[in-house]
Amino acid sequence: DNASNVLTSQLQEPLRALEAMRGLAEAAPDLDQETFGRAALPWTLAAPGIAALGLSDRVERADVAAYEARQRSAGLAGYRAVERWPDGTAAAADDPLVLIRYIEPMAANAAALGVNARSIARARSAIDRATQTGRPVATAAFTLSQGGRGVVIYQALYRGDPQTAEQRARASRGVVFATVRPEQWLVALRDRLPATL
Repeated sequence: DNASNVLTSQLQEPLRALEAMRGLAEAAPDLDQETFGRAALPWTLAAPGIAALGLSDRVERADVAAYEARQRSAGLAGYRAVERWPDGTAAAADDPLVLIRYIEPMAANAAALGVNARSIARARSAIDRATQTGRPVATAAFTLSQGGRGVVIYQALYRGDPQTAEQRARASRGVVFATVRPEQWLVALRDRLPATL
């Protein structure tokens, strides 16, 4: 019936957007901010509840300063890695970061730029599972760096075409993600359902 079609469509929107961003990142691994923004814009405008689409790079701790400098020279003035570990927690020296390089729309999400998503427990778990499985994985809701609460769906990016969990871990180069605000998603769903429900 119409209501179930609306619900199914609404549930699929973030996954379709995520797949579009994954395809872009796979086809153009060196894409720039403007290209990413142009590709993300239609999804963030047309898919209710999607608060952000982004791309994060896996960066070894020893390479963070050079990575920050590359992002600043590419036009992201003031770019820096930001950790969100709970108080009293520190990362191991060999623990890689997954740093947000692009996030759109930028105006509403600028506070998340540069965040090491692996320093957020719920995000870390989802990123690691997405990397191991090659499938999209959603977090439980958590407080977002840009404010409010949301759910983030991650899809891993790889160098080459790894087939096993071990190969995927070695070939990981980052993730694309879709941030969904459940309350906005529910309002949009309500507005699309027939008034008789």
